[in-house]
Amino acid sequence: MARRRLPVVAAVVALLVVSPAGAGGSPLAKRLERALTVPHVSQARTGALAFDLQTGETLFTEHDGLPLVPASNEKLAIAYAALVTLGENFQIETDVLGRGVQDGTTWRGSLLLVGHGDPTLSAAGLLALARQVRALGIRHVTGGVFGDESYFDARRTGSGWKSWFYVNECPPLSALTVDRGRYHGRTSRDPALAGALLFRSPAEVAAAVDRQRRERRALVDVEPRLPADTGAAGIEERLVAEDAARHLANPGGAHLPRQEAEAGA
Repeated sequence: MARRRLPVVAAVVALLVVSPAGAGGSPLAKRLERALTVPHVSQARTGALAFDLQTGETLFTEHDGLPLVPASNEKLAIAYAALVTLGENFQIETDVLGRGVQDGTTWRGSLLLVGHGDPTLSAAGLLALARQVRALGIRHVTGGVFGDESYFDARRTGSGWKSWFYVNECPPLSALTVDRGRYHGRTSRDPALAGALLFRSPAEVAAAVDRQRRERRALVDVEPRLPADTGAAGIEERLVAEDAARHLANPGGAHLPRQEAEAGA
C-alpha cells in the first residue's frame, strides 16, 4: 500500500495587501482598469473587486455584482476547501489487492490495482507498489491484473469543460490515473486500463520511470527556469483540481458500483 500526499496542500491562496488608496482615481485603480481592458474580452462581461485586507477599504470595482462563471481561479477556492475540509496531512492511497491464494512464489489468482483519486500517481509509484508485492515473495501471478476506478463515478469530464479540454488539455477523469493518463506516449481514454497495463509489466514500469528521469534531466539542462504556465503544469493543475473536488464531494470514501478494467493475464 502506498500513501501519497494530496498536492493541493502546497497551493497557497495568496491575497495581495496594498496600501490604502481612494477608489476610482488612484494610480492602482487606473492600473487595474488598464489591465482589464484587453481586445478579446468584452468589458460588459468583466467583473472585478479589490479591497484592502487591513482596512476593508474598497480600492477598485468594475461590475462587481455581475454573476460570472468562474474559470481557472476556481482552483484557489478548491485548494482552500481541501485544506480546511481534508486537512494538510490528508493522504491518498493506491492499493494492490489480491483475489486468490499464495502458493510459494506464485499467486494463484488475480491482482487488483485500486485507485483512490491520486492525480500525481506515476510509474515510480507503481514501481514502489510492485516492490511491495515482490517483498511478499510473489514472483508469478496466474490470473489477470485489473484496474479499479470505482472510488469515483464514471464521468470522464468536469462540469463546464470546453470540448477541447478532454484528452487535449486533461486526461479523462478517473480514480486511477497514472502519469496523467499517458501510456506509450499518448493520452489514454481509459486511464484505469492504461494503469493496469503498465503495472502488469515490470519492464514497462522501469522504462517509464527511466524515461521520466531523462526528461526531467533534459528540462533542467535545457531550461533551468521553466515558465509557470507550461502545458504539463496546466494539465496537472486541472487534474488535481478536479480530483480534489471529488474528494471534497465524497470525504467518507463511499465506493460506487465497482468498475474494473482488465489488463490481461
